[in-house]
Amino acid sequence: MTTTVATPVLPPELERVVFELAAWRDKETMCTLVLVARRVNIWIGPLRYRVRLVTFQSGNIDALWQLIDNCPASRIHTRHLAVCRLTLHTEDDIATSSIPRILRAFPHLVSLRLWSVTPASIADFHLLHALPALRRLAINLVAIFSERTPGPDPPPAPLLHVTHLELFHQRAHFHGDVPDLNLMRSALRCWPALTVLAHVHGPFVERLDGAQQALHAERAAEFAAIDPRLVILRSVLESWEQDWERGAWGGWDCWRRAEEVVAARGLRNSN
Repeated sequence: MTTTVATPVLPPELERVVFELAAWRDKETMCTLVLVARRVNIWIGPLRYRVRLVTFQSGNIDALWQLIDNCPASRIHTRHLAVCRLTLHTEDDIATSSIPRILRAFPHLVSLRLWSVTPASIADFHLLHALPALRRLAINLVAIFSERTPGPDPPPAPLLHVTHLELFHQRAHFHGDVPDLNLMRSALRCWPALTVLAHVHGPFVERLDGAQQALHAERAAEFAAIDPRLVILRSVLESWEQDWERGAWGGWDCWRRAEEVVAARGLRNSN
């Protein structure tokens, strides 16, 4: 008499969890797993497009558009997008026309980082209202929140859903300029849901003379006194991409560090 041993079969819902965990932990494995079976591709295929990082090393912004052209449906699965064009040469920077195109192309963004010398316009700001899932934003808003002269464009309406905002400014990042308090106050008024408002300066600040460094320290203290949500972060150009990508996949990043600073201030104030 031959005894037949049944092959163990996982319930589909448990099998899906196993594949998703494997894909989440190893991005190279993710690309292989989608070839296992049609059902696996349906489960974890969208994860391949969840996080998009565009840098000088990974190709220019045109590479992003080419990827979308080849797989148009992929853009609806993108939740985290970063475009890093940190350069002092504006001809190498993000074209002004690319910012609204980015905002229109990815309707379900949760996190967006545009580190660019090119400032966003008020028209770009209005497009942010069409991203209801957006919670974390890093963008150059100097043209919007700086001293505005009367013009045909109305002031930007408040964004009620963004909780984390990083104001990037090339002068502060590349030359060590101190943060603009008026700029930060304007942002706080326009972003009522903010839990963290970050100002990022580059590693160049450490190369400033003693008087300039003292001014930075004084401004940091003023930030905390004005509002506990204001945080100054130091950017390390060589590793910011890894920091951002780690956070996009749920790891510890600059936003987590900023949240810890804000939480510590709240704890001190409560004591």
